[in-house]
Amino acid sequence: MDPAQQAALSAWFTPAPGTLPHRGKLCPGLLSASGLAPLSGRFGLRRRGGAMLAPNPSSPGDAVLAWADRLLAEGVALTLLLDGPSPALLKALGRRGFLPRAGKPLQAARLMLACDPRPALAPPSLQGPFPGAQLATLLFVCRGDEVLLMEKKRGHGAGLINGPGGKLESGESLRACALREAEEELGIRGKAPRLCAELRFEDEDGSRIHGFAYRCEAFKGAPRESAEGKPLWVSRQAMPYGRMWADDRGWLPWVLRGYRLRASFATAGSRLLAGHLVIDAAPEEGMPASLAG
Repeated sequence: MDPAQQAALSAWFTPAPGTLPHRGKLCPGLLSASGLAPLSGRFGLRRRGGAMLAPNPSSPGDAVLAWADRLLAEGVALTLLLDGPSPALLKALGRRGFLPRAGKPLQAARLMLACDPRPALAPPSLQGPFPGAQLATLLFVCRGDEVLLMEKKRGHGAGLINGPGGKLESGESLRACALREAEEELGIRGKAPRLCAELRFEDEDGSRIHGFAYRCEAFKGAPRESAEGKPLWVSRQAMPYGRMWADDRGWLPWVLRGYRLRASFATAGSRLLAGHLVIDAAPEEGMPASLAG
């Protein structure tokens, strides 16, 4: 954080009586500036740069968003600690590039979200085509409160947990790809899969993946282990996000709650650099027309 940013933050923050702000610790107090509603809560500077803000749970969502916008406009990498945030607030923060780093969106009482306004690599645009990307699919089979996942044994993401999925083959539609991959990897045939999410990934090495996630509630067959992975039935309340791709924590909880979305992410290998999340958006908008079968 440069001196100008520190000076601005110091001018906006008034610590509570009897408290003193220390780098690396949250201090109770009040943020106030001309043109913005005051925001009470806890505030601090991170040791590795950037700021952390924990608004009081009663703080209006509009005030939280306004202060997030002001801090990002100053170029400050911001971490938010939110208690029971509403879906409306999470949707607005996702559009601004805030992604969850800890906690379970739509489930957790306490959620940590972070946004760096100047990432090493910006997430790809959701506007227009996404040339040069490998097309791929995922399928999430839901059974009551449970979701069918798999522990990958080999290939991309080996050792991680995800839904069954893989690369599009020549001549097949994305829907057919999602069904085929689930059958090859777990021995099941999904019924009536619905498109839920478009996912664009760009890595710092220049590689791109254009993913489409489907969801279904019925299937034929019994999940079985294969050379590709081991099936796992997991409660939606106990998703193993710590063993999944870092981006999954941002978009998958919405899909499992029945939302549809479009999202884009910048990565450095398994590390998530930045992202952009648009909830209640039609994933078909990003799908090549020839693959919509």
